[in-house]
Amino acid sequence: MKKHFIHALLALCVVCGAFCLREKSQPQTMRIPVTQVFSYPPEPTQTPLEQYGEKRERERGEAIAALQTLSQEGDDRAEEYMLKLVDRNEKEMAVEGALAAMGYAQAVCAIREKAVSICLQEKLGEEQAQKIMELCVKMTGECIENVFLMDECGYLW
Repeated sequence: MKKHFIHALLALCVVCGAFCLREKSQPQTMRIPVTQVFSYPPEPTQTPLEQYGEKRERERGEAIAALQTLSQEGDDRAEEYMLKLVDRNEKEMAVEGALAAMGYAQAVCAIREKAVSICLQEKLGEEQAQKIMELCVKMTGECIENVFLMDECGYLW
């Protein structure tokens, strides 16, 4: 249980870091002489959660490619780990899709070992949090004690 809690906290730290990057990426205002003409770089069009999702998918693609190489070289453990990775990825996408259908489009789900972490970019009430946690339990098969939910305020359910 302690190991699962540590994995969940690590996943939450990664998502919190993405939230912090959003704050630091805001352009600072500067006083520039009127005679100097230039253009600002375009504003990022993605939210930190979307950026995290893309990074996660890119890293998983790289991991699967590496595991496929190892599997072709005869490493039986690589194939087993690849199947677990694909299964975990499918569960995460299913939870994120279900949350989007419930109206939580800005949601990220991360599954590590038996811990499930969900981060939302909205403030949640107790009833909403309970519904999301129950949905996650049904979709992942994990115990509710292993589900961690964090809303925009950083409140951990």
